[in-house]
Amino acid sequence: MGTEELIHRLAAALAIGLLVGTGRHWRERQEAAGRRTAGVRTFALTGLFDGVMAVLVSALVEPGGVLLLGFGLIALLAAQLPFALREAAAENRVSATSQVAALATY
Repeated sequence: MGTEELIHRLAAALAIGLLVGTGRHWRERQEAAGRRTAGVRTFALTGLFDGVMAVLVSALVEPGGVLLLGFGLIALLAAQLPFALREAAAENRVSATSQVAALATY
């Protein structure tokens, strides 16, 4: 894979994250400052992380690539879980929409 193709793939992953993040941010636009979670920046970083993982997986041979893909998914979930639990406790309600959107972005 050449440098130009690598940049295009990472840019596409970042763009997907930005689109999902914009939708999530728009949904929570009426929330007070500090109450909004997982918006544009979070999903942009998630999309970029996912793009990097995809590039790394494509560079590895079969068993290593699949393991790395699974590790990336576990890392994503581990990073989100504390914030999801904190949000659920603060709002006294459970919602998995942000986590499902992050998984779909992955």
